[in-house]
Amino acid sequence: MITLRNEIRDLLAIMLSKADVALILDYLNRKPIFQSRDVFETWSDDSMQLGDRRFYRNQDESGNSIYFYGIKDVDETVEFLKYIDYPDDEAVTLIEDSLFFFLYYNLSLKKDPEISDYFNTLIKKSDIGEEWIMPSRSSSVLSRSDIIQGFIDRFEYKSYLEVGLARLENFNKIRCKNKVGIDPAKNDFNKCNLSQREKIDLFHQKSDDFFRENNEMYDIIFIDGFHEHQQCRRDVENSLKFLNTSGTIIMHDLNPGHFISQKFPPKSNGDVWKTFAELRTTRQELEMFTICTDQGVGVIRRGDQTIYADPDFELSYEYFDKNRVKLMNMISIKDFLEMMEMSSSD
Repeated sequence: MITLRNEIRDLLAIMLSKADVALILDYLNRKPIFQSRDVFETWSDDSMQLGDRRFYRNQDESGNSIYFYGIKDVDETVEFLKYIDYPDDEAVTLIEDSLFFFLYYNLSLKKDPEISDYFNTLIKKSDIGEEWIMPSRSSSVLSRSDIIQGFIDRFEYKSYLEVGLARLENFNKIRCKNKVGIDPAKNDFNKCNLSQREKIDLFHQKSDDFFRENNEMYDIIFIDGFHEHQQCRRDVENSLKFLNTSGTIIMHDLNPGHFISQKFPPKSNGDVWKTFAELRTTRQELEMFTICTDQGVGVIRRGDQTIYADPDFELSYEYFDKNRVKLMNMISIKDFLEMMEMSSSD
């Protein structure tokens, strides 16, 4: 945990040096946990000394702790936010994570070359980085669309359901007799490529609502919706209820390249890997593996698997990162293609 926290602080220092100070101050003064206050007389005496700064804590109407800092000027704020020698404290963690999210996503500093190089260096330092992480950062050799279409063609599937359409880029690539897509966002469904050979139904609907009303069975289901553990788990459990006996579930984003890409669900990969990991430790009646490509593409079919059993198992990124190959039952692109070739000759 200390290692990950130090890496967050290192990245914060890099991003703070690149971000516009006025934007940072505007963010601090708008967010509840950063609200500037000059007078604290009416507050509780609950406060914490962090370095040479003092944070004050109060409670909101729901009883949640909110931390405040009296911001005097821009220079002092930026100096304070460097967090060089601060202890691992609840308040500091909350502040660092909130500011990190703002800089990384809202200001799009994740696209900065120096930030990208930082993560690539971390991956290359890993014992499994070159073999089991870097290949997942590309889809040029084998994409999720290729994998889905491969199963449809191999098993002659007739019905396809996609949970989470985004811009319909994947949905439009899939060729299947009956295609259904669901997404609660107000996407432009007019971008859907219509074909006389396919029956297509699209629903502006949350997946929970869709499955509650659904009475159709599907041959193959692709889950790439809300990138959050509990929602993804419901999507998988619901999909299993409406999956034909010889059907296949495909999942996306199961092999996050670094800790940040799964830290702020539903951003980036989110923490959907937790859903797959839980099933690997509990569901012997399923066949499961993850293909090391395109952010990690998971496959779930009815069958049989050796339960992943480790008394020290926990749903933390630290554990995942050390054990991802066995935990996620990861296979290479080459192994997957050979597997599909063997199944086609059966």
